[in-house]
Amino acid sequence: KFNAAGTKQWTRTIGSNTTDYPKGVAMNAAGTNVFISGYTAGAVDGLTFLGSNDIVIAKYSAAGTKLWVRQVGTSAYESTDGGGSTVGPSGDAYIAGLTDSSFAGVTNAGSTDFLLLRFNGN
Repeated sequence: KFNAAGTKQWTRTIGSNTTDYPKGVAMNAAGTNVFISGYTAGAVDGLTFLGSNDIVIAKYSAAGTKLWVRQVGTSAYESTDGGGSTVGPSGDAYIAGLTDSSFAGVTNAGSTDFLLLRFNGN
């Protein structure tokens, strides 16, 4: 994080012991929380790696305190390539990505499908 004058305020890292791909960052309207999203080929922050690539989202306070991390996926390939992330007016985080499998009870329509995830801000 940098302030308006360009002075570094803090640095944080998150990842696995393999390759990680950050793809999006979004802040809530109040400026009190920031979300980073992307995908990984391993287990992030002690969470379970589900296979191939998993989608990851982490929430930090404006002061840089990690509030939570989520890792979701299937045994197939998921990513946020070509997708984006945003925070809605209620503070919920939205991530666009893709999946090669049925995901969270939704049947895969073909080889690779669009994927939209919503995470409650809490």
